[in-house]
Amino acid sequence: GSEMCIRDRFGVTAFAVSTVLVSFMGGMALGAALLGKKADQVQRPLRMFAILEGSIGLYALVLPLLLLGVDWVYTLAYPMLPEGVLIRSLFRFVMCLLLLLVPTVLMGATLPALGRGLLRRKGQVGLGVGLLYFVNTLGASIGCFLAGFTLIPGIGLRGTTALAVLFNFLIAAAAWWLDRGEAGSSDLPDEVTPDAVPAEPDVPHTAPASWPLWVAFGSGMAALAFEIVWFRILVLSFGSTVYSFSAMLSVFLLGIALGSILLGPVADRAARPLRVLTLIQLGVAVFSLAGYLAVNEMPDLFLKTITWMGIDFDGMNRTKLLLSLVTLLPPALAFGGTFPVVVRLYSRQEAGTGARIGRVYAWNTAGAILGSFGAGFILLPLMGSEWVLQAVIVLSLVLTLGSILAEPGPLRTAWALPVGGLVLLV
Repeated sequence: GSEMCIRDRFGVTAFAVSTVLVSFMGGMALGAALLGKKADQVQRPLRMFAILEGSIGLYALVLPLLLLGVDWVYTLAYPMLPEGVLIRSLFRFVMCLLLLLVPTVLMGATLPALGRGLLRRKGQVGLGVGLLYFVNTLGASIGCFLAGFTLIPGIGLRGTTALAVLFNFLIAAAAWWLDRGEAGSSDLPDEVTPDAVPAEPDVPHTAPASWPLWVAFGSGMAALAFEIVWFRILVLSFGSTVYSFSAMLSVFLLGIALGSILLGPVADRAARPLRVLTLIQLGVAVFSLAGYLAVNEMPDLFLKTITWMGIDFDGMNRTKLLLSLVTLLPPALAFGGTFPVVVRLYSRQEAGTGARIGRVYAWNTAGAILGSFGAGFILLPLMGSEWVLQAVIVLSLVLTLGSILAEPGPLRTAWALPVGGLVLLV
């Protein structure tokens, strides 16, 4: 709800989408990094989650008043700003960042707190994190879709925000109620607490040990640069409306959600999860390349599809959803699968579940911030869409090669040569 309110003020240009995404992810990365370890330290992580959700709801209540204040400040400052789209866009970026810092820091801490409260078995880190990330991101996708296509047109921005606040309070109450059964769990001796269960002897690791974090960072950067550039490409055909924004973002989030739930369990079952990560990054490059080859066909494809779907309001929205699915869903599946696999690989580096999830999430989101800001404010104006897509492909190939080389021990040519050959082919 908050994101759609900000989007309504700032529009759906590449600058505006970058502004909203960077502001959201910057706060969430900060919250995950600062409060992830706190989730391991508190005795009642579910109660911490409930407090975070309730606080987000309280902030959303005053958000409309803060938005009016932003309008007033921007109107006052606009005549005094230097001429130029970039300077004025950066000013709006700062205003948006300040406005969203508090709730997004709280949002960033919810995933580590929930993970620490719910995940019980180290042997199923990939499954647990994948499921948690799936449910969380699926909710984001559904919320984005309903806000853009149903709620804002039907009950307005205020009604949508009020409904979001209600959900925050209901979630907080549910988490507080679930925590009742955890009252005695913090009194268990250390050797039987969930995070103290010894890791299996075959838990994989990488050389260097920090490589999973670098993959999380690079994958986040590639994902958001990809998202920003495709938003720009599709908006040229779709038009700059709230329906376009909702269709593209909800499909991208859906792909990330499905990727996490499908590939998280694979990381648990695989003898070498690092190889799963390698193939995921190669998949990103292949899917991005396929999209890159179709960029110049999008206007013609849009006209043919809308003729088939029907040249009316509903046909327009069905066309937007269908083309978003074709172009955004396959790479989003690979981007989503990266997160649980990286958490699984990084599981030996941190003792606490909350700290592990928080640190990987923070690195992933920091990369996403750089990718979103760099693509929207620097690369797209300087290079254009096709060059940015090429950069995403190259970055994914670098992560693929790095993952091949990060496998501990001597280089296994039976694995490295065919995959390296595919990288060179792409």
